[in-house]
Amino acid sequence: MASAYHILKNNPSKKILVVEMYGGPGQGNTGRSNAMFRNTFSSRDNQILSNSSIDFYLHLQGVMKEDIGLQQIGYLWLMSESQLSSSEPYLAAMEENGIEFRRMDSTELKRLLSGVAMDGDGGGQSSLLRLPKVEGGVFGSKCGRLDPERLANFYAKRFVEMGGRFSFNTEATGLTMGPEKRLGIEGEPFVWQDSGVEGVRLRGAIGGELHPEAVVMACGAWTNELLDPIGVDGHVKAKKRQLFSIAAKGDALEGLAHAKGFNPLGLLPLVILPRAGVHFKPNPRRLLPSLREGEGQGDVGWAVLLQHCRLPPLRLQGGQPDHRWRGQRIRDHEGRLAGEDRGRAVRE
Repeated sequence: MASAYHILKNNPSKKILVVEMYGGPGQGNTGRSNAMFRNTFSSRDNQILSNSSIDFYLHLQGVMKEDIGLQQIGYLWLMSESQLSSSEPYLAAMEENGIEFRRMDSTELKRLLSGVAMDGDGGGQSSLLRLPKVEGGVFGSKCGRLDPERLANFYAKRFVEMGGRFSFNTEATGLTMGPEKRLGIEGEPFVWQDSGVEGVRLRGAIGGELHPEAVVMACGAWTNELLDPIGVDGHVKAKKRQLFSIAAKGDALEGLAHAKGFNPLGLLPLVILPRAGVHFKPNPRRLLPSLREGEGQGDVGWAVLLQHCRLPPLRLQGGQPDHRWRGQRIRDHEGRLAGEDRGRAVRE
């Protein structure tokens, strides 16, 4: 939706059709996302792109008065001594490029996050689970969360107002190739001809082939399903993440969800733990822990998360989450996801 909106805004004479597999905008992985944004990347290109996106979101909510549910709660990476050391070159580069963040030592973290076990898991299992001691952290203040469906609906509404068109319930099943210069020979394009995408095969509300002037790929996790068959590297990979929702019952968990000292809202930031791809964030009177795919699904995933989440009150509370879901997102080949085992706060 963002691609269609900005292309049409900058090229108002163009006629643009958005083909959408679902019945409306934001109903795929957008609606299942963790709905977080950040600018803490090692790549200068990613810093520029993410910073400009965040500035646009702030403009939407602050100036244009479009309520997209934006809250700058921040990102907090908890790191071991070795992770802090290996992250220093990337942090130095971020400082040079004006990215807002601050380093936090273990004393400050223990004071602000009293419900989080910094010295392993607080239950004598740190050696068995290889949970490193948290020696410090990195807090990104320009990071936060928003409502992805509200943002998608904003883009869709403005896109239609500018003359854009949708075809919902229409699936793009493949791309068709053609030569740049046709010779009129059956079987074109041949391997020795310069070629490119000339059409899209569709199924659903619109069927058959479309042959537009240009095709823009903005398919997220489905990008490679369309590009692989024509031999084009999408340079991205889809990754799944499981999210759980559980009530923040008791003084310890409720106090953690409203941890003071990180943002003017008096809320816990998104906290990324040193191991197992675990992080958690607050929701109204709830905590939303998350676990990367590959560590176990469903009940197994929940058990793994409880072992690694460093929240003794959550384990003592017991029970199962009220809701759980999984969504996909894409990452490029620049490096590991932030907060994974190497603990580099700036890699994506």
